[in-house]
Amino acid sequence: MYLTVIEYIDRAYQEETERLANENEVLDGTIDATETQIVEMCIKDASELVDSNLRGRYQLPLSAIPELIKRLTFQVSRFYLFEKKGLTEDVLDAYDRALRELKRIAKGEILLDIPELSGEKSSGHITFVKGSAKFSSENLVGY
Repeated sequence: MYLTVIEYIDRAYQEETERLANENEVLDGTIDATETQIVEMCIKDASELVDSNLRGRYQLPLSAIPELIKRLTFQVSRFYLFEKKGLTEDVLDAYDRALRELKRIAKGEILLDIPELSGEKSSGHITFVKGSAKFSSENLVGY
């Protein structure tokens, strides 16, 4: 996972996190084990979405996690958490921006400060190159 629960709470504030992850609507100012599991599940799902956009360009799992990836993981996991209680426009906008940035990373328009996979990147197009004939009637005489 690209974000810990503590890092999530630091970005979203504990009160918001407890309100969104709480299933019984009783807010006590702490995040219990059940609420922690809910937040972890959202972070895990968001990390998998991030991986799906990094796959083929970067070695997974990432050995070092750039702040950009932490921010994008936070925005996506926050969206998943808000889905349970009702989305707000700012959360939806942040999610949409995160998806656009992930697509740009996948295309190589945004580069992370980590090594890319080696090897040539395939464009997905097939190219035919006309070469000289290896077999001719002259070099096949006697066969």
